Amino acid sequence: MKPSDANSNGVETACTPPRQARACGLRHTALLTALVVFAGLGVLRLGYMLFLPLAMAILLSLVLRPLVRRLHRWRLPYPLSALLLVMLVAGAMGSAVYGLQEPALQWLEEAPYSLRQLQYRILELREPIENVQEATEQMERLGTAVGGEERKVVVESQDLPGRLLSELREAAVGVGLTLVMLFFVLGWGARLYRGVVNALPGFGKRRMVVEIVQEIEDSVSRYLLTISAINTLLGGVVGVVLHLFGMPNPLLWGVLAGILNFISYLGPAVMAVILAFVALMSLPTLSGALVVPLVFLTITSIEGYVITPAAVGWRLTLNPLLIFVSLIFWFWIWGIIGALLTVPLLVCIKIVLEHLAGRQVAAILD
Repeated sequence: MKPSDANSNGVETACTPPRQARACGLRHTALLTALVVFAGLGVLRLGYMLFLPLAMAILLSLVLRPLVRRLHRWRLPYPLSALLLVMLVAGAMGSAVYGLQEPALQWLEEAPYSLRQLQYRILELREPIENVQEATEQMERLGTAVGGEERKVVVESQDLPGRLLSELREAAVGVGLTLVMLFFVLGWGARLYRGVVNALPGFGKRRMVVEIVQEIEDSVSRYLLTISAINTLLGGVVGVVLHLFGMPNPLLWGVLAGILNFISYLGPAVMAVILAFVALMSLPTLSGALVVPLVFLTITSIEGYVITPAAVGWRLTLNPLLIFVSLIFWFWIWGIIGALLTVPLLVCIKIVLEHLAGRQVAAILD
């Protein structure tokens, strides 16, 4: 033994060459794993036009696959069943867009004129804390600003149709890719799934994978169907309440409230801000305009903290902090659609952890 390998009492030191090599290997493995993770995140972010429609197609297939299997038991081939269901989904989406087209265009046409009303409402909110002189000066500045802003709106409105057309074109491409991928996933995904399972070594691994996939399909489809029913009911309630308050286009805002409610926490908050601005621009009294978002937040609070937890069950409950962090992460990766996928992805991760590491480890997500 070399003198450098022992201390003054003749005992070996802890940092022997094998242990140093093992520590070096662990550091290299951790560095390689971090590089792979960051590279994967970069690929997901840059390739969102491909991966986002694929993720949406897989998510929708979890809901529609039981229908495909039932149609297959009725002697209908998988590709034909997939084509039928994709056509039904496309028809439902087209009907929804056509039904909401008129109120949406009407609101867009009235928005520039409603902005003036909003400016006066903002001034009305400031008046209690300002004296008469300051209010008078503000009104004069507001009159000048309104004239200048009116000309600005006219100039920008010439480019508004072009920007809307560009956004609609990109959304249409994404929806089209999602429907095409959904057709292939429903039509030939079962064959690929059987091939992957049969290629796994050992009966135990094959059985575990089958159990994981089956539980993911059952849990995610049940969650999505339950949440869809709850959000549909929420949208109807919000639409009726807005109609009673005299809000314009209550159907449009009710549908938007139901859609945004798929995004936990952030969706209701964004909808409350939208309703606050619309109410300030539309309702005759300031008190009525402020009550609208408060009533909406009350409705969504009852839904989020009472109805939804009771409907989805304890198995699908997740830690609110984890949901919020994941929401920000997926919004950064894939935008608003990524935020919609947050909870289903967390449910899938929780199920996989339960099978691979046990329920005690998966309980971290609760």
